[in-house]
Amino acid sequence: MERFDLVCSRSHLPRLAQSLFFAGALIGSLACGPLSDAAGRRAVYLVSLGGSGTASAVALLAPTFGVWVAARVVAGACIMAVNLVSNVYRTEAELYFSFGQEVFYFIKLKGLNLKKSCNLLLSCH
Repeated sequence: MERFDLVCSRSHLPRLAQSLFFAGALIGSLACGPLSDAAGRRAVYLVSLGGSGTASAVALLAPTFGVWVAARVVAGACIMAVNLVSNVYRTEAELYFSFGQEVFYFIKLKGLNLKKSCNLLLSCH
C-alpha cells in the first residue's frame, strides 16, 4: 500500500489490481487448452513456468504501479496455465497406472483366477 502510495484517492487501485490478476488467470485458463493442443503440453508447461517466475520477479522489482499490475496479470495467466497442464499430467498418469489395477480387479470380480485368464488370453490367436 505504501510502496505505490495507494492511500486516500488511490485506495481503489489494490482492488483493481486483484481483479486484473484474476482476469489474467481467466485468460490463462482459456488460452491454455488450445495452446497445449497446438504446441504440446510440455512446451506450454515450461514456458508458463518460466513466465510465472519472470513475471513474479518483475513484480517484485517493479518501479511503478502499472508495471506491477502488468506483471501480476502475466503471472496470473502463467500460474493458471501451470496448474491446468500439471493437473492434466497427473490425471493421465493416474489413468495409466490405475488401468492395470482395474483389469485385475475386473478379473477377480468375475471370479476368474489369473492363471485361467492368462491361458484364455494366450490360447486365442
